[in-house]
Amino acid sequence: MSLITLKNFLLSKDLGLIKKINVLRFFGFDSSFFYKLNIEIVSLYNSCKENNIKYLSHNQKEGKIYFRYNEKYILVSDYSVATIVQIFAYRNYDFAFPESDNGYLVFDIGMNKGYSSMWFAMQPNIKKVIGYEVNEELSEYIDENRKLNKQLFKKIKSNTFGLAGKSKETTLRYLKNDDGVSTIREDFYLKYWSEDRKNGVKEKKVKVKEASSEINKYLKEFPNSNYILKIDVEGSEYEIISNLAKKELLNKFDIIVGETHSGFKDIERHLNCFTIENLENFAGDLNTFVAFNKKYKKGKYNEKIS
Repeated sequence: MSLITLKNFLLSKDLGLIKKINVLRFFGFDSSFFYKLNIEIVSLYNSCKENNIKYLSHNQKEGKIYFRYNEKYILVSDYSVATIVQIFAYRNYDFAFPESDNGYLVFDIGMNKGYSSMWFAMQPNIKKVIGYEVNEELSEYIDENRKLNKQLFKKIKSNTFGLAGKSKETTLRYLKNDDGVSTIREDFYLKYWSEDRKNGVKEKKVKVKEASSEINKYLKEFPNSNYILKIDVEGSEYEIISNLAKKELLNKFDIIVGETHSGFKDIERHLNCFTIENLENFAGDLNTFVAFNKKYKKGKYNEKIS
C-alpha cells in the first residue's frame, strides 16, 4: 500500500471518517490505485455496493483490478473502470425487449474489453453475441475475461477488427487507460477530442471491414433469430448505419441501441421503420438511444431483461 496515497485519501475533506474506513475495507485496504482510476473512488465504491459488484483483488505489477458481478462473473480491467460502472451499475443495456421464440443474435460493434458482450450473454433470451473491437490492445482483456468466464463466452464470438462503411486500411487514434477510447474518424478526432486527449494520443494502422458484408454473413447463418444491434464506435456510427441502410439490412434488426457522438439527426433519418425510445442528450453532441422496430406496438415489450 502506498502510504502517501493512503495519507492523501484520509486527509481528503469530501468524506467523513466512517465512509473512508468503509471504502478502504471494501477495497482490501489497498489505496494504491485510488487516484489512478478514471472515476472517483467513492463513485466506484457506491456503484459496486449498490449493484452486487464485489472487489476481488488488485495486481499492481500488471495494473489490473478484478471484480465479481452477481456472485458469478469475474470482470478484469485496467484502471479505466468507468465502462464497468456504466454497464453493470447504470445498466445502460438493461431495456425492455420483445419476446422471442427463437432467441436473439446480438451484434456488439465496439465491444471494448468485452463487458457489453458479457452483459448481453448473461441474458437467457440471448443465444449468441458477435463482437467487434478495432483496438487490438483491448484483446488482452477480452481474452482474460474469456478465460475467467468460459461458460459465458460460449455464447460470445469476438473479432479483433472494426467495421465501417467500406473495407479499408485506416489510422486508429486511441488512448491507454481511458476506457479504450479510440476512433478511426479523423474529423471526429479533430473536432471532439480535448487537447489533453490529443496530447496523449497513440496511432496505428488498422484494417476494417464493410459492416453490411460482415453482418449479412451472420444474418444468413441465423435466419430465424431476432436481431439486436449495439453500436458505440466513437464517430463511425454514421457510416455504419448508412451502409446497413443502403444495403437494406438495417430494418432486419428488432432493436438498435447505441451512442451517437456528433448529434442524432444523421442517424434518425435512417430509422423510419423504428420507434425511438429513451433518447437522451448530453453535452458535446453526445446522444444515447434505444430504437424498436415498428413491427412491435409501442410499449408492448417484455419486462426488463435483468
